[in-house]
Amino acid sequence: MTPHTPGGASGSPHSLGHRIWARMTKWLIVSIMVGLSPVIINASRFYTNGKPSTGFEVAVFGTGELYLVSTGIIAAGIGELFFELKTMARVPDSPGIQISKSVAVSISVLLAIICAGSYGGAPPPSEAERYMDLSIYMLLGAMITSASCAILSEF
Repeated sequence: MTPHTPGGASGSPHSLGHRIWARMTKWLIVSIMVGLSPVIINASRFYTNGKPSTGFEVAVFGTGELYLVSTGIIAAGIGELFFELKTMARVPDSPGIQISKSVAVSISVLLAIICAGSYGGAPPPSEAERYMDLSIYMLLGAMITSASCAILSEF
């Protein structure tokens, strides 16, 4: 099956859906689970050291790791899109798909720059809650833009 032939070589109408499903499964395992591993390890250390559950969010999320994780997740999505664009011989995209890819990459790059610039280690205690909330929102934005790039790489 040619990866980017509409309907695949067999003409199966489900091949695009299957490719997207496979791409998203790989994206979820590799980009998200591996990307979040520092936060997961930090959370497990917090619990195994017998620390009280109060302050868990700030201790695990309030030090800025999510900004770095978000930047990595975004980079993975952009990399997947560009890797597919460079390696596959294919027919030119429709103008709508080209615009969608350009918008997804532009938003991803902008968000990655904001995430990288927002990371500054532990904030002052008075700003910890806001810093943590913003890092969680950035992570959600990173996951959405990275997933969009991964999906668009199949078109």
